[in-house]
Amino acid sequence: MTKPSFKEILRPKRAEVKIMHPVYGETEAIVYLVGGFSKQFRDARDRLIKELGPDVDITKADRPTQIKFFAELYASCVIGWNEVLTDAHAEFSYDAALQLFTDAEIEWIGGQLSTFINDSANFFRPEPSVVGQVGSTPNE
Repeated sequence: MTKPSFKEILRPKRAEVKIMHPVYGETEAIVYLVGGFSKQFRDARDRLIKELGPDVDITKADRPTQIKFFAELYASCVIGWNEVLTDAHAEFSYDAALQLFTDAEIEWIGGQLSTFINDSANFFRPEPSVVGQVGSTPNE
């Protein structure tokens, strides 16, 4: 593999995450994301911090405040998903993305996505998109 030029790797890219079911392993569901260097992430972070107020440190806030803050922050990074997730969950929207991080029955998906989003290397590959797999496959 040849080393990409700096121009090719300068700006973060969107990424694709293939969802891994905790019991059944790889699925056909794919979520499209942008990472922590994206405008969506920065705008959401700034808005959420402003809503909290200047005196609130999110790391010291109560648990419900932290859950709401990070769910909204990560949901802002979801930019779409394939028809498999649409058929199983809902048409893509911010509110439907927010449910991935807050609905107790499907928050296992949000856990995978937040782990992926937090690894900035996932968004700096030279390809226009990355198919990533988060989680582990079940033992056979």
